[in-house]
Amino acid sequence: CSDTTAPSKPNTPSASLVNGKPRLTWSASTDNVGVAGYIVYRSTSSGSQGSEIGRTSSLSFHDTGASRRRTHYYSIKAYDAANNVSARSGSRSIYVH
Repeated sequence: CSDTTAPSKPNTPSASLVNGKPRLTWSASTDNVGVAGYIVYRSTSSGSQGSEIGRTSSLSFHDTGASRRRTHYYSIKAYDAANNVSARSGSRSIYVH
């Protein structure tokens, strides 16, 4: 019997600037097998899904590739060992000076 249940979606991430670059943090998702990691998305326009910019197994991500003098929008998806992917979290914006 294989796992076909996607993890629950992560909560909307918090964002702060660390050394001038966005640092995102969020709470863990729950799943019947367990979350293997998180996919981080970045967009430069509100309402856009954006592009995948990284994957992490931790509950935080430091976006060292963010452009200066613009607002970035971030969202997170969780995935499990069977590659089931959650719905997208809410979006969080942050302006990089």
